[in-house]
Amino acid sequence: MTKNEEFKGFWFLPDKKENRIPGLLNFEANNKIRLELIGGFETDIKDIFNSKTTNVILGITSKNEKISLFVCHGYSSLTFPSEFQTTNYTCQYFIKGKHLFSIDELTFNKVRADLTSLYDWHPSSIIRNTIEFSKDRKPFKTIVSIDENDSLEETVPIYSEYILRIFGIGNFNGSYDNSTYDFSQNTILEIEHNNAKRSFSEFLNKIEIFKQFLSLATLSSINHIEITLFDNSDFQELKDGERILTPINLIFIEKENFSKKNDSFRFLFTHTDIEPVFSGILRNWYNFKEDLAPIRNHLIASIKPKKIFTSLDFLIIVQSIEGYHRRFIKKKIKIPKGESELKLRLNEIIRLFDGIDKVKKRPINLVQVVSSRNYYSHFYEKNENVLEGKELYFLTKHLRTLLICCVLNLIGFEVDLTNKLLNKNDKI
Repeated sequence: MTKNEEFKGFWFLPDKKENRIPGLLNFEANNKIRLELIGGFETDIKDIFNSKTTNVILGITSKNEKISLFVCHGYSSLTFPSEFQTTNYTCQYFIKGKHLFSIDELTFNKVRADLTSLYDWHPSSIIRNTIEFSKDRKPFKTIVSIDENDSLEETVPIYSEYILRIFGIGNFNGSYDNSTYDFSQNTILEIEHNNAKRSFSEFLNKIEIFKQFLSLATLSSINHIEITLFDNSDFQELKDGERILTPINLIFIEKENFSKKNDSFRFLFTHTDIEPVFSGILRNWYNFKEDLAPIRNHLIASIKPKKIFTSLDFLIIVQSIEGYHRRFIKKKIKIPKGESELKLRLNEIIRLFDGIDKVKKRPINLVQVVSSRNYYSHFYEKNENVLEGKELYFLTKHLRTLLICCVLNLIGFEVDLTNKLLNKNDKI
C-alpha cells in the first residue's frame, strides 16, 4: 500500500475476544502503523502506566473487515479526574482480510508482490499499440489492445517446495460515456508452496531474497508497492465451479525510502541480458542463501545510492571480499613471513578475474588496501599508504567492482557475460 488509510473498529486480544475496545488504526504510508484505543486491555489500574508489548491484536472494522496486527508496542495515558484512558500502539505488520493468532501461523499457500523496478527490469509487453498512416503520412487510425495470452511468464523452482513465477498483467478502464480510456500493464512476482500452508513471515523472507537479487540487477534500492497473500481454503466459488481466492493484504513499513522508478538504462543487467541462464542463476541465488547471506547483504548495502561516503563503506567491501575468498575459494592459506593474509587473498581474486576489463584496467594497490584496512579497522599507526577522502572513495569503488565479479561468478555468470555487462555500465 502506497497511500494512507484509516480503519475504525473494535479491537481485542486473541484469547479475550469478549473484551472489545473501540479505536482507530492509522496507516501512514512508508512511515507508521499506529493503533489508538479509547480505553485499554488492562484489567488492573496499576498496569495502565506500564509500557507493553503485545504479539497480536485483532480487529473488526466498521466495514466488517478482519484485521490482524503483529509486534505491537504500546503505552497508555489517563486523564484525571475523568479517568479517560487512551492507549497507543505502534505495530510492525498488519494483515487486512484475515484473523491470525500468531506471526508463525501456517495459513497461506502463496504470495504475490508488486515491486519497484520489476516492470522496468522485465517489461510485461501486454499492451499493443498500432498506428496506421495515410498516404501523406498523417495518422488516421490508432489501435490499442491488451493480449494477456501473449504475456510473459517465467517459472523457476526454488528449493524443493517452492515455485517462483514472474508474469505480466494488463488493465483497461474506460469511462461510462466512452470519453476516456486508461490502459496499464505491470510485471508481478509470485511465490507458491507446492503442497502445504506456510506462515506469512516465511513468504516474506522469500520475497526479500528476490528483492536483493533485483537490487543487484538494478544497482538500486527495491521496495514493495503491494503484497497480497492467498489461502487456498479461503475462496469464492462461481456458478461454473471456478474458485476465486480471497486476496489478503500484508502491510508493513520498509526502512528504505519508497521509489517507483529507477534508471533502467544503467542497470547492471536486465532479464533480457540473462534470459538463457536466468532460471539457473536465480536458483543459485536462493540455494546459496546461508553461505552467501552476509556477503550478499554487504554487497547490496554497498551499491545503494548514498549521500555520504565513509570509511565504513570501504571496510564492508574489503571484509566481504576477504570472506568470499575464505568461504568459497580457500579456507586456509600459507602465509609467508612478513606477508599479509588479506593481500594474498585479494591478489588471488584479482588473478581470478583478469579477464574482466574493469579489473584489468584499474590496478588496485594492495599495500594501500591493507594499510587502510588496518588503520580504519585495527587502529594501526597511520602511514603514507593509508588513503582517505576522494582517494579512499575511488579505491572502494574499484574493490566493489571486484566484489560484484565474485558474487556474479558464484551464482553462475560466465566471465565473458560479466565483462560485457560491466563494460556497458558507467555506474561501476
